[in-house]
Amino acid sequence: MTEKTYGLNVLLDLCGGTEEAVQSLLPHYVLRNDGLWLDRHASDELALAWDQADAIGARRDLDLLKARRLSAECVGRSWTPSGDSGKPALPIPFNVRQFTAFSLAGGGMALIELFDFGAVVDEGELNPLPADASENRRASHADLVQRLRAADHAAAAELEAALQSLGKDAKDAKELVRAALPLLGEATAKFGRDDAGVRSAADWLLGYTQAPPNETAQEKRGRLLNWFEEETQQRGKLGALERVTNRERERRPRADRSNIGKDIKKARTERATKVRASGVFRGLGE
Repeated sequence: MTEKTYGLNVLLDLCGGTEEAVQSLLPHYVLRNDGLWLDRHASDELALAWDQADAIGARRDLDLLKARRLSAECVGRSWTPSGDSGKPALPIPFNVRQFTAFSLAGGGMALIELFDFGAVVDEGELNPLPADASENRRASHADLVQRLRAADHAAAAELEAALQSLGKDAKDAKELVRAALPLLGEATAKFGRDDAGVRSAADWLLGYTQAPPNETAQEKRGRLLNWFEEETQQRGKLGALERVTNRERERRPRADRSNIGKDIKKARTERATKVRASGVFRGLGE
């Protein structure tokens, strides 16, 4: 079965209806008959601004939405599918995976960010607790589940309202966004939203590479602990947990700060236990 593709009319619907609107929303690209091509001059100016922001340590302090778009645009200043500069960043017509890859790695985050309300509950947060869990933990978990469900329903309602703003005739544009959002969430959960992550996500979306194996709960705790120690070393302990939470929300929009703190604490215990066990085994071998 041939995968559905979308034409220039859908791109126009997402951008405001005119080619001028496309240029305004995606100023680092040139719209041609066969797709969106990178404007090298404009992208070089953006790269300079991004490097200056990095030099003064401003990247992490940018508004999250603005940072997502700038990061995507900066990665996109040299990104094309399969690394071929002789191809457009987004061909026309395009399929949902090409659109999602361009949104992530090709600088097209502005096309989808207005619809990305994170309307997907992290199922890991909803898993049943072990039978021996305390009453306090059960009550806390039940409250978290209720809040996640409520936030998910609210996000879904916001998404529908945003889609309706496209107009009643933009049926294909709405269909494209609905199909792209789950792919966007899956790709960023697997690869993250840093520069290397979005490029890897795009390659996976386009079928060039395989997805990494799913992260286990213990691996996730270890990663969070590494991030916390990295943040503490680079910027101090004050606010480190909040910064780790913000990074994790790039992967899991509903990540809870309190649960992340508990994961970090548990990861420390697991690491200490492993170190002690290692010492015991070394002692037995002497």
